[in-house]
Amino acid sequence: MASNAQNGSYGESLICPLCLGLFVDPVLVDCDRNFCRSCIVYYRKDQGGTLCCPQCGEHAAELTLQSNRVLRNMVDKIRKLTDPQEGKEEEGEGEQALCSEHQEKLSLVCETDGMFICLVCRDSKLHQKHKFRKRNEFITACKNQGVALLNSQNQKVASLKDALQKQECEIAQIKQVGCGLICHIAQQFADLHQFVNEQEQLLIAKLEAEVESNLAGMDQNLTQLRGMLFSTELNITNVEAKLQQGDLTSLKEITSLKDRFSEEAPTALPGNICLGAYRGPLQYKLWREMKAIIQPVPAALTLDAQTANPWLLLSKDLASVRAIDTKQQLPDSLARFDMCVSVLATQGFTTGVHYWEVEVSGKSKWDLGVARESVNRRGDIALKPENGYLALSLSSGGQYSALTSPAVTPLTLGRKPSRIGIYLDYEVGQVSFYNAADLSHLYTFTEKFAERIFPYFCPCLNDTGDNGAPLSVVS
Repeated sequence: MASNAQNGSYGESLICPLCLGLFVDPVLVDCDRNFCRSCIVYYRKDQGGTLCCPQCGEHAAELTLQSNRVLRNMVDKIRKLTDPQEGKEEEGEGEQALCSEHQEKLSLVCETDGMFICLVCRDSKLHQKHKFRKRNEFITACKNQGVALLNSQNQKVASLKDALQKQECEIAQIKQVGCGLICHIAQQFADLHQFVNEQEQLLIAKLEAEVESNLAGMDQNLTQLRGMLFSTELNITNVEAKLQQGDLTSLKEITSLKDRFSEEAPTALPGNICLGAYRGPLQYKLWREMKAIIQPVPAALTLDAQTANPWLLLSKDLASVRAIDTKQQLPDSLARFDMCVSVLATQGFTTGVHYWEVEVSGKSKWDLGVARESVNRRGDIALKPENGYLALSLSSGGQYSALTSPAVTPLTLGRKPSRIGIYLDYEVGQVSFYNAADLSHLYTFTEKFAERIFPYFCPCLNDTGDNGAPLSVVS
């Protein structure tokens, strides 16, 4: 075994904790500790097959040894720099190696040629204008660099393992989210398929019943017509026979037969299926009926006058809001926004999925989204998630942003929306924004909700003269 002095000279990173010498074929165990391969194997045998780490005591299910190539290379390089004679001198057990040509101590290193030399070699023509260092100084510097490099590589390994673990977690999470969304989409379309199939079967059954009813009457009339045809043909035969006989008795019978013949004209019953009920705007009719099962549909929200800033004017139906030039005298309360020209909806949500649309055409500025019930409504408010606001913003007539934190997220839109759709899924913690014209996605916030959530509206001031249009809830 190496001495404690050697342990101190090379540093803990290069020393095996079991043999206290430079590593020989170093390996990593499950707890990321390094040992000589033979040391950890013999240790396990001496301990009766235990799988506990001799340094930290962590127990492993099985002994897994992973070669530490970086550490092995560093130890090998340091060994090459230290010859056997040098090692003995450091331990006080021998002489420093001598130059084979001049029999002087190899006390220098020629860094240009990468070799140990003596003082005589330094002054020779062979090493003119070369760079020299003292042998011990050079070896110490190399060892220090090796230890520093080894430590940095071990830190890199730890960082890579951490990044690897995080990436694996992200992969597992995205797979889970993807599977959940696939199930959600499948369920949504399954509901629509079921509704469409049920409506199809109902309409076909109604048509089949109407066809059967028509056919039943027409079959009955067909039977009657066949009977009348047979009776009429029989009458013709009788009359022809009487005429052929030509006697007085037969002729008188013809006269009496005429009175018994029915003069009612035979008719065929027409079909009575209503073509317009089965060949018409069926898809449009189905779409209108489908609206009854679609969830969510645009909600008919009303604005809460108790929360409206005094510089805001609400419509009589409480469905639209715009900024005005004169401040109104309104009762002050903690529920009212006193500085920000904002207002909340009357409806708040603590469960379920909800969707509403807001008309924003004609406006150059606005803020829209949701707010927690507990948000501060006094003073100048920063619309940030940590303050309870999840909102989208339009500024300067065409700059759209998601009001994220610490910095806002600029949005690039293909065209300027005239109507914004807002979707809230309380249980999932999702707030999504859409261009309501084609329901193209604009941005999504994800949060955990634990209190009532209210729709939030801010029409902004008309200080630029081009923002006088109202924000209107579309019902």
